[in-house]
Amino acid sequence: MPRFRRKILDKAVCQSIANKCKTRTEFARTDASAYKKSCNEGWIVEFFPNTIYHAKWTKKSCKRAALSCNTRNEFKKKFSAAWREALRNGWLDDWLPKEHKNVSYERCHEAASQCKSKTEFRKKYGHLYNAALHGHWVDRFAKEFNYRTTHECESIAQRKYLDDDVRAVAKRFKKLSEFRKQAKRMYDIAYERKLLPSFTWLKRNEEVVANGFVDCVYVYEFIGTKTVYIGRTVNKQHRDNAHRNNAKDCVRMYADQIKVPVPVVKYLADQISPQEGSKYEAMMMQNYLNNGWTLLNKQKFSGLGTLTRVSKKECIDFAKRFEYWNDLYKASTSKFNMLRKYGWDKECVWLKDKKAKNGTWSRATLDQIKNESSKYHNRTEFMRCSKTAYERARSQGWVDILFPVSNQRGIPKPVAACDPLTGAVMKTYTSIKDAAKDLKTMPQTITSVLKGRRKKHRGYTFKYI
Repeated sequence: MPRFRRKILDKAVCQSIANKCKTRTEFARTDASAYKKSCNEGWIVEFFPNTIYHAKWTKKSCKRAALSCNTRNEFKKKFSAAWREALRNGWLDDWLPKEHKNVSYERCHEAASQCKSKTEFRKKYGHLYNAALHGHWVDRFAKEFNYRTTHECESIAQRKYLDDDVRAVAKRFKKLSEFRKQAKRMYDIAYERKLLPSFTWLKRNEEVVANGFVDCVYVYEFIGTKTVYIGRTVNKQHRDNAHRNNAKDCVRMYADQIKVPVPVVKYLADQISPQEGSKYEAMMMQNYLNNGWTLLNKQKFSGLGTLTRVSKKECIDFAKRFEYWNDLYKASTSKFNMLRKYGWDKECVWLKDKKAKNGTWSRATLDQIKNESSKYHNRTEFMRCSKTAYERARSQGWVDILFPVSNQRGIPKPVAACDPLTGAVMKTYTSIKDAAKDLKTMPQTITSVLKGRRKKHRGYTFKYI
């Protein structure tokens, strides 16, 4: 087999290859032998005259490269080897002094006055920004580039939008939830500027419930086994995804059990009121049972569910029967919670908290507060029904006295180490951690004895005191 012969690499051949390349690196990658030949013969300088190349950077060559750059950073990026050599020998201060030196305040002030923000000043005039930062002048230029911190005012991005712009975006939606999800930034601006109450066309949750025509009855049919699931929902897509993707859902569990996919959902009725939906669901359940189908529903009866919450008018009419908040809470907890949740309590100006016998709760004694708190079962009920009395107890530190919390997190419980045969207390400790330190063991083992997972440890049984 004849050996491949390559052309002789003379100057003309090397130049023809170099003319096809833009840089020396590209020339070296294209033809390594031609590049090596050009370097050895000294032709590389003629082929790429604009590129500074030295096998070893001397002071003269470093100075030539440094003077071709405006800043030290530019010098470092373009000629990294020359920058290292100049830094090692201390030549940088002679050729490129530090930017913050020899830079006057007037020059920095003039540059800062042309910028609108601190970021623009730093990006446009990096060396002048560093000089101003080194001279502690940046704070003085705050008025020039109109810079404000986020703690002093709202963000610059929010200041760009006027109230009319926010209102125009909000008019694209019919529900407040859609406005919050699809235009979150505008929603946040409207919330901060307190514009949401003026957007009367946006339906709230309570308005959707009051309208009533939001219910839907659907069914999943397993025809092979004559099994069916019937349900009601407001959000069709969310409920369908829950039945298909939730492994603990009864529809998904039954489909996995018989090894078939979840069938396609069928909508029997749509856009009906909750009362109509409840009746229709019960009717369809009975029809399927009469035809020999098996129901997957855990509840064999139909209820109205959360959609049948009373309207705003019904809540306020019911509240007019009472004079005090705690009387309303005792009569109907659900209506009380709805008034507080949707902000309807602001219209119930006649409702008030009960006062102490001497006057207001703000001057009540511990005995008076104790008599009032004895009417309620827990802290939450006390706070809801008698808010001013609860605030008085909280400010004076009486809440723990009125409603002691024995198993509150962070409070260690005392533990006793007992004899496993007689049950007599041998040692007492303030906490499980102290017992573990004394017995030179892990707290987890003592906890397992206390919970009954182990009978004894280190010759003791443990119990809470």
